[in-house]
Amino acid sequence: MYKRQSVNSSNGAQIDLNLYATTSPQLDALDSASTGFYASSTNTQGRTGVPFGDAVRDTVNFMGVLIGVNLLALILYILFAPLAPLIFWTVNGFLLGREYFTLAAIRRVGRVEAKKLRRRHMGTIWVAGVLMAMPLSIPLLNLVIPILGAATFTHLFHQLVSDPRAANIQYPPR
Repeated sequence: MYKRQSVNSSNGAQIDLNLYATTSPQLDALDSASTGFYASSTNTQGRTGVPFGDAVRDTVNFMGVLIGVNLLALILYILFAPLAPLIFWTVNGFLLGREYFTLAAIRRVGRVEAKKLRRRHMGTIWVAGVLMAMPLSIPLLNLVIPILGAATFTHLFHQLVSDPRAANIQYPPR
């Protein structure tokens, strides 16, 4: 039977939305041999391995960066009003790239290495963030972009780690 996971400090900030909750008769109709696999796979969903305190600290730090960058953007909007769309995409590209890359990297190499990678490849991450921010300005398309962004930054992470300059980064054991 499916066992609910709860939020605690050992499994990180997990929110179990039970999006894939299926009753046992529905599983039996599909394949009775797959219920054990199904239960074990849903029990591991949402675990990041990041302690709750670290997740809160990262969130507060990002909120500070978000506020600071947007205050700077407000000044730029006033000074360079005709360039407002470009400023908007640039600012949000920085913020989106920073956060999406950090989310992809922190799950694989931890906080410290994720920050090192982010600093080392800031230009590439920023450009990818700008390319993500542009279609977010288009209605209906903006509903799909976060999913594509998560996939893009995961692939970008793996590409940057496979770069010979980043060869000294080791994946932590699982």
